[in-house]
Amino acid sequence: MLKLIVNYFSVLVLYFLMISCSASTGSRYENENSQIKNGKNQINTEKDKEQIVEDFDISPYKTKIVIPEKTTPKTGSDEIWFNYKQNSNDTKNKTIVGNADGYRVLILITDNLDEANQLRSEIYFNNKSEEVYIDFEPPFYKVKLGDYENERSANDMRFKLNQQGYKDAKVIKDKINKFE
Repeated sequence: MLKLIVNYFSVLVLYFLMISCSASTGSRYENENSQIKNGKNQINTEKDKEQIVEDFDISPYKTKIVIPEKTTPKTGSDEIWFNYKQNSNDTKNKTIVGNADGYRVLILITDNLDEANQLRSEIYFNNKSEEVYIDFEPPFYKVKLGDYENERSANDMRFKLNQQGYKDAKVIKDKINKFE
């Protein structure tokens, strides 16, 4: 019996606690709406009367930033190579005498012929005195540059190509053409 009274009493306390702690939002909004309807909207009229006055002048603290124009020489120009000499092996007027072991610079390996041809034309116009070759080794096309008898000159060209943005260029051993 005592247990029943304690349970009943605890339920009663919980009920009163819940009723007393609950908030009624309807009455709060009803009061504000009734003030607005009656023309007693004091909150909004006070905000309307307030005006922000700016009295701080930032102009002495402004700094003028001048960024100089960056001028870059045209691609393929000798000005950017800091006295790198272009090879005078103009192969247009020379004939191939034979083949020998040598070095070439491998620029790209791709399976797209159009991509290989586009890169070949870019490289040819950037390095006017060098021969650019496309070798087909199924299923890939390899874009190679130059006919170098020694590895040092091939490495110089690889460095130049790296400076032009062809970061994957590397020197390989290959059969090269001998010109007359």
